[in-house]
Amino acid sequence: MDAEKLLLRAEEVARRLSLRRATVYLMMASGELPTFRKGRAVRVPARALEQWLEKQTRPGSASV
Repeated sequence: MDAEKLLLRAEEVARRLSLRRATVYLMMASGELPTFRKGRAVRVPARALEQWLEKQTRPGSASV
């Protein structure tokens, strides 16, 4: 069974967003990214990341 992961580590978020891992850690720590915490583990819910990204995306703002 190859189901998509529900919770993502900072490294996985960084890869998906094409950002540095350190940037993702800062975004998680500041509350900019939605996180789920269990003990010392901090993860980003995959679904919440997609919703967050949709909110951050501005229509017609592509400047290439």
